[in-house]
Amino acid sequence: MFNRGCNSSFAKWVCLSLALALALFSATPIRAQVSGATLSGLITDENGGPVPDSAISIKNVGTGVTRDAVTNADGFYSVPNLLPGNYEVRVTAKGFQTLVQKEITLTVGAQQALNLSLKVGQLSQTVEVNAAPPDIQTTSSTISATVDSMTVRQLPLNGRDWTSLATLEPGVVSIPNQATTSFSANKGNRGFGNQLSNGGHRANENSYRVNGISINDYSNSAPGGATGVNLGVDGVQEFSVLTSNYTADYGRTSGAVINAITKSGTDQLHGTAYLFDRDSIFDARNFFDGPKIPTFHRTQFGASGGTAIIKNKTFVFANYEGIRQDSSSSGAIHVPSEEARSGMLCVSAGTNPCASLTPVTVSPQIVPYLALWPCPASCQSATFTDTVALNSTTPNHASENYVITRIDHKLTDKDTLF
Repeated sequence: MFNRGCNSSFAKWVCLSLALALALFSATPIRAQVSGATLSGLITDENGGPVPDSAISIKNVGTGVTRDAVTNADGFYSVPNLLPGNYEVRVTAKGFQTLVQKEITLTVGAQQALNLSLKVGQLSQTVEVNAAPPDIQTTSSTISATVDSMTVRQLPLNGRDWTSLATLEPGVVSIPNQATTSFSANKGNRGFGNQLSNGGHRANENSYRVNGISINDYSNSAPGGATGVNLGVDGVQEFSVLTSNYTADYGRTSGAVINAITKSGTDQLHGTAYLFDRDSIFDARNFFDGPKIPTFHRTQFGASGGTAIIKNKTFVFANYEGIRQDSSSSGAIHVPSEEARSGMLCVSAGTNPCASLTPVTVSPQIVPYLALWPCPASCQSATFTDTVALNSTTPNHASENYVITRIDHKLTDKDTLF
């Protein structure tokens, strides 16, 4: 059957199942390199000699999920694909005291080294270390920095766009003159999100990732919705900004890599509800505005929450955010003059744009539509012109809804799925 390829219906289902299984299992190490953290190091005795066959247990304090490993003949261990968060490590070895290291914080995409030294003694004796170990990434030369969850949640953000926090890192600047958060025709070419430049790179040379998946828009630029912002702040646990020397695991572009990971549920129920309001009543008058400030009103609201479906095994997290925006922009439009509405159009002669008027027949079907253009006093008194410039405000209305749901499940001691 398989020699004939995937021609029959049954064979097609078998081939599809095999392809799906290969995709699932081959994707695991890729995600570990770009979104999960890696904890590795050496386990030695008091004299610096390696301690082989040491049992390493790494526990996520928030979820209670543990990952186990055993040191090799050189006393080395490595545990990849760890969710960012707070951890504690327990090391046990025959003939040595049990060592518990607490206060270990792993960040998104980190490759952190943790070397521990065991003391000779009984296995029942436990040495507990509560001091936070130094954050040393000896396995990578990547120049990067992490924006943690507290910074993401508490810093004020215009539009609550988490990607704008990337400018906190050295060498990353915003380019507001390319595409701002207002409606603009050039967004179709430059992307709808915040335009960022890293060390002189173009804005479309950056790579945006969430949970290891690229979210660049169709023009390879910053992601964003109709209002020009990238929603989901309460769904982002943290993100890192890799500016240079990052490995080929990231690839795709030569600019910065904005690498984010979403929140996951924990053993305890946690949730938030929020409402943000911005209104033009708090704004000052722009020089080009008319006597009335253009209307601007933005309301952002939503809720998020996470918990355990099966304690220490299955977790769920969800976030909803809505944005409703009514705005207007000042500008000049050209409307038909009173002469043009009555059927008197300009006739050019030489360099004179309107040397005389010539009568034309205005169709009765057109007359009702001409009245749709306003015609104030300046329009009515204008002579020898077909159009008149008129200051006006153009209304814009936008509505966006953002939803993200994440489920984490521990399949076995070595396999997890989200």
